[in-house]
Amino acid sequence: MIKMMATLAEFSDLDSVVDIFVPLLVQMASDPTFNVRKEVPVAINSVIKVVSSQHAVDDLLLQFEHLANDDIWQVRKSCALVLPEICASVPASAQLEICLPIFKAMISDVSRWVQTCVEDGLGRMVAAFAGGDVPDDLIEKYISLFPNKSSMRDPDRTLRCAFNFPAVLLALGPHRWPEFANDYSNLCRDTQMSVRRTLAYSLHEIAKLLRENVEACDKQLAPLFGFFMMDADEVRVGVLQNAATFLGCLSLPTREMYLPVLEDIWEADSKNWRVRELVAQQIPPLCELFSATTIVNDVLPIAIKCLNDPVFRVRETAVSAIPIIYGQTKKDPDLSSQIFETILQFGLSASFRKRMIFVQICRELLQTSQIAISIFGEVLMPVFSQLSSDKVANVRLLVIQATETLINAFHENEQECSPKFQEQLGGLLKRFSSDDDPEIQSTLSQSILPSIEIPLSDPSPIDNRTHHGPNTESNGKCLSKAIPSRSLQQYTICQVDENCKPENREAEENVRKLAKRTEEAHITEPVKITRVVSGMSNSKPLDLVDSL
Repeated sequence: MIKMMATLAEFSDLDSVVDIFVPLLVQMASDPTFNVRKEVPVAINSVIKVVSSQHAVDDLLLQFEHLANDDIWQVRKSCALVLPEICASVPASAQLEICLPIFKAMISDVSRWVQTCVEDGLGRMVAAFAGGDVPDDLIEKYISLFPNKSSMRDPDRTLRCAFNFPAVLLALGPHRWPEFANDYSNLCRDTQMSVRRTLAYSLHEIAKLLRENVEACDKQLAPLFGFFMMDADEVRVGVLQNAATFLGCLSLPTREMYLPVLEDIWEADSKNWRVRELVAQQIPPLCELFSATTIVNDVLPIAIKCLNDPVFRVRETAVSAIPIIYGQTKKDPDLSSQIFETILQFGLSASFRKRMIFVQICRELLQTSQIAISIFGEVLMPVFSQLSSDKVANVRLLVIQATETLINAFHENEQECSPKFQEQLGGLLKRFSSDDDPEIQSTLSQSILPSIEIPLSDPSPIDNRTHHGPNTESNGKCLSKAIPSRSLQQYTICQVDENCKPENREAEENVRKLAKRTEEAHITEPVKITRVVSGMSNSKPLDLVDSL
């Protein structure tokens, strides 16, 4: 019944709570059975949030004070668990006159369990006084938790100190940071991994509180970031999850100095691929913090290492970051050319996995609309088109999936495409129509053919009407049943404005030079491969292995 009242309090009308719940709780607080009394503080915590201040102080808080002095330690422990929340629900006068004395009594309670519960909630207790003057008793008690402030070494107290530090600093304000700076630095170097791990997860929150104090962030917090990055993976994960947020609180020179620390993850010989995935996840927000030159010189090498990672999840995460990197650098012709050269190295690699990464990058660039279709056609399309006849089936499957995105981009920006680009696109589709891989044919018929018609033998122009033809195999003269015709000739012979040029006029010459090199490039002959058989008919693109 008590638990039911605690649950229903916030959903019941005020009159019912005051007339029914409050009298029942007052009666149960004096129940002779301690198992009943120990449930009452939890219900009081729920009810006190919805009643008026008068009822909260005169009725409920007085009963809570009575229970906090109960002879049974289990009842007092139950009070200790909810004391911070009750303190935050009553007026300031009641906090100082009733809640604070309860806290002082419990912090020196004869039961260790009661003391532990009070110390666990110390940060929330301090936060309850935020916006006003935090009592010195609470501050002194918190400071006593630091390991160098006590002659008795208690690992649990040190962990509670680390866990509550952000809440205490938030309540006291960043101007009180100098009082804790040295103790906090020593705490971060504690011998317990659990303590360092807790502080690593909250380091970015401390940096946000001290953002205006640039000197403190650069000279006191930045070295701790580097220290945590050299720690065990359990600690390192904490700072990596919010590395971009933390670096954003530093001055630009310090930020650039600590950026290469992320690349050192691969030198640490970590076998935890999730750590490397976290680095890949930080690349997009990192691009917002640095200049285009720094992105190419320092962020791009990190992305390349992620793209070459042996674990698929890391590579997949890094692929989604490439459009962000390109988007931040495309206004600079020289930097964008470096990005393209990096991308093309994957497309021309002898490794089929790297060629697959190239196709995935092309698809991401088109989906995010970061690259103009004209620039894509001049720089990336020659290699992209070559991969439609790749010896590895999985590469061709990714190409045809990306082709659907390419066609959509073509429809939206048709006037920007040169006849040469349309000819390449048409040839690419023809090659797919004669591919004998069943998965490719399935993708072709389900994703691309519903919007276009691909005649395989008749080169004559086809008008924009629905074509009706017999059902034949993919090596016949035409494809299956009537399909709304987006004629292939529209890809190969439609007229385009001769003055159409890439959007980035300034970078046009560099782009064309790079495009000329890619037209003459050829993919290195790959090793002979075989498809790995999957037991699922609707599986994702399968991985491939080298044949012996």
